[in-house]
Amino acid sequence: MVITAACAVVLVSMLGLAIDASRMYILKTELQAFADAAAIAGAYELDGTREGIDRARSAAEVGPGSPANRVNFGSETVPSVDVAFSTTGTGGWAENPGNGTGFKYIRVIAAGPVVTYFLRLLPGVSESYRVPAVAFAGQLRTNVGDAVDPFSPDQLPGGNPNNSFGYTQGRYYTIKWAPPGERQQTGGMCPGDVAADYNSVYGGDRGYIDVGQGSGNSSLYNAIVNHDYIENPPPPFEIGDVIPVVEGNKNVWPALSARLNLDTDVTSTAWLEYLQSGTGNGRRILRLPVNNPDSNRVVGYATFFLPLNSCNFNSQLSGNGGGNGGGGGRGNGGRDSSGSGSGSTGLSGPNYNNNACCAEFVGTGVTIASKFLPVDQSDPTVVYAVRLFNGGQ
Repeated sequence: MVITAACAVVLVSMLGLAIDASRMYILKTELQAFADAAAIAGAYELDGTREGIDRARSAAEVGPGSPANRVNFGSETVPSVDVAFSTTGTGGWAENPGNGTGFKYIRVIAAGPVVTYFLRLLPGVSESYRVPAVAFAGQLRTNVGDAVDPFSPDQLPGGNPNNSFGYTQGRYYTIKWAPPGERQQTGGMCPGDVAADYNSVYGGDRGYIDVGQGSGNSSLYNAIVNHDYIENPPPPFEIGDVIPVVEGNKNVWPALSARLNLDTDVTSTAWLEYLQSGTGNGRRILRLPVNNPDSNRVVGYATFFLPLNSCNFNSQLSGNGGGNGGGGGRGNGGRDSSGSGSGSTGLSGPNYNNNACCAEFVGTGVTIASKFLPVDQSDPTVVYAVRLFNGGQ
């Protein structure tokens, strides 16, 4: 009986380790997977506004996926999710910030109880234990080198990375400027710059830049269409770097047209329509460094959507090329086609070499940083994923 009693203690301990402790490890793994995915999903929503904080909290509390992430082999929702936000990522965590200004980091602590069935039989062991998992994620506007397209739109006056460089989501901005003498003509600037009463300060700067391809027409074409950087690999532009511009009035419309036609959706006329159709492959998405026109240095990154006729964009807004008897827009080869005559449109139209080329602003470019950390640490320093636009999509 003495030997049996002694062996029973050992057997109960082994059962406890095999069953109760294993259940703790399984729950810990499930909670960690939830916390990391929830933190990244929440970080996607942070945009400097109070609404962004609310969206981030909702995304983190629910968790990504449909159905939302669960634990206990998918049979239960996560019992406890605590969400907090910080401007630095190293402290100052606030569960309910008054506004979203400067909050770029999110911390998610997910926890759940594990009831012990065998370990509780041992002296000093509780009937249940709280198992926590923590993950951090944040938006680090640092650098994006690979797959950057060779255009650089100007930050608008009064713009900065915290207010989307002065851009408005859904509005069209100039990515390739017309020659200085043509910019005040119809089609010489894009609607967003016209509305902001902005004109590029550099006469020789057309908006396209050297991301490793050089300044030749054929290499610029290849960089736009295929990300084929003939001379050098694309440099990792960082905030504050001088952007090497390509001067002269290059004819980029054939390249932009070819780039658009590589997409599997060549019918959507705007970004939201493109998202809703769900048939595109992303080739119409441009990833661009934004420059400060006063210093020609990188101030951040933005994502743009390529419209159907980017270098004849104004004619899309005003009737697509005029028609017999009158009408605005541009005809084939003309600047203001009015009166009699006809104009044609379409992706196979003229080169529009003196026009501005436009693209729709989608959102700022962000890098998502995330790291699995013990509860008593708070240093999100390891980058795991890159997201080149933010918002709810």
